[in-house]
Formats: sequence, C-alpha cells, structure tokens
Amino acid sequence: MSAVLFKAAGYIFFIFMGYYLKTSGKLKLEDKNVLGTILMYITLPCAFVANFRNFQASSSLILFFLIGLVTNILCIGLAKILAGKKSAQTRAEYMIQGSGYNIGAFTTPFVGSIMDPFGTVVNSIFDIGNSIFSIGLIYPLAKREVDGKGGSVIEQLKFMASKLFGSVPFDTYLVMLVISLFGIKLPEQVSDVAAMLGAPSILITMIMIGIVLDIKINKNDLKDVINVLLIRYGLGLIFGFLIFQVPMFSLLEKKALLYCIFAPATSISPTYAYLCGCKDEVYGAVSSISIAISLTIFILISIIL
Repeated sequence: MSAVLFKAAGYIFFIFMGYYLKTSGKLKLEDKNVLGTILMYITLPCAFVANFRNFQASSSLILFFLIGLVTNILCIGLAKILAGKKSAQTRAEYMIQGSGYNIGAFTTPFVGSIMDPFGTVVNSIFDIGNSIFSIGLIYPLAKREVDGKGGSVIEQLKFMASKLFGSVPFDTYLVMLVISLFGIKLPEQVSDVAAMLGAPSILITMIMIGIVLDIKINKNDLKDVINVLLIRYGLGLIFGFLIFQVPMFSLLEKKALLYCIFAPATSISPTYAYLCGCKDEVYGAVSSISIAISLTIFILISIIL
C-alpha cells in the first residue's frame, strides 16, 4: 500500500508542477499540444508494444469490447433523458460530456505504471468499443440534437473510421493485438527499447493535466455540471458493481475495467461540445473536475484492491 501511496503522491506532485509551470508563465496552454503529440506518437505506442511482451489470449476479450460499447450507449441514453426539455445545445452537452472515457491519454498510462501489462490490454480492448462512440458516433448524434442532422450513415461511418484509424496509438495497439493473437513475438531487445521509450507516458500525462486544469463555473451552469458528473460517476458505480458479479473475470481484469469506467471525460469532448455550440464554462468545468475525481477514484481503487 505504501508503494501505491508513494506513486499517487508523485502523480499529484506532477499535476501541480504542470499547473505551476503554466501559471508562472514557463509553459503555455498551447504547450499541451506538443506534449500531447509526444504522448500520442511516441511514448504511448511504445508502451503498447512493450505491454504485449507477455500477452496471452483470454476468452474475455470480446466481453471487454462489449462493455466499452454498452457503457457508452447507456450513458448517452441516460444523458438524453436527464436533459429532458432543456435547450438543444444543453442536450448535446449532456450526451457528449456524460459519455466516453479517456483511456489512451489518461487511464492506460496510469494502469501501465501500477499493474501487470495485461491490464493495459484490457483497457485497450475496452477502448475499441468505447471509441466507436466517444471518438466516432457521439459527435453526429449530438449534432443531430442541435440542428436536426448529423450526416448520412455512410458519412458517419467514414468520420468514425478516419478518427479511429488515424490514431497512432490505436493503430499500434491493433497491430500488436493481431500479431500477438497469431503467436508472433517481437525480439526482447525491441520490447526493452519500447518499454524505455514508453515509460514517460504517465509523467507527460500528469503534466498535461496540470496545464489544462482550469475550473470556472458560472452559478447558473453549476446544476448542469453536477448533472453531467452524476451521469458519469453514478453509472460508473452501477457498472462497477455489475462487473464484480461476473465470475469469469479475474481480479486483475475487474480492476482494469474499474479504471476504465471511472475514467474522466475524453480529451476530444470539449472540441465536439464547442462544435455543437455548447457552453464553454460547462464543458471546461466538466473536463477539469472529472480529471480530479477520476484520479482520486483511481488512487482509492489502487489502495483497496
């Protein structure tokens, strides 16, 4: 437990370090794009390569994918119900920010630093189902709420495919999954170098969180922020309880899935919310607060389990 607490303290320290570097003028908000590029194009793909070193196929793989898919569907459905007769932009806000999990840039680096490498495999397969909505379908669905159209089915599929397969971490993961399922192992030297290059992922992630951390909530928007967070974490509690009732999942698999369903809002959700004309105070607050809540829950999960 002391090791987990020590690591957690380190994560929090680097979040505050990122925040300090931004507020002191040593880093700018735009610098998160540079760090994000390093994370998405270098360190995270390398971490995926390294984590497949001891991959073993599991009969539960398809279930991880389905959980990622179904949890998004339920979150979007509840978000639309709770938004009720609110404005079209608010309904879109609830749908975009109330669903979708930040796995690649937040959860996977965290899990990779404290769990067996198979934990990141669980995260990544969950993320395939998650990404179908959080990266692909949620924007046209929300856009339809705002202006009554979100493009044809073909256009939506093209949009989703371009987002999914245009992601280097996703492509790397997919390639590693396929070759691993065929029993192909990379040379140890390759895995060793990949592990070395992938190690800074969690450090970069925490500094990025500190840079983007900014909570400004208008009193009139507070209720919407609370409602969106309740959708995310209220359903997270229900999903977590159900996951622990599945006897075929190992404790490691259950723990990895818990990190997924309590992950913060996706990094792309503010962009989608902006494109739908949503209030920046709401999606900005949800993004920042969800990071703080998720990190707290992650630490608790690490200590308890």
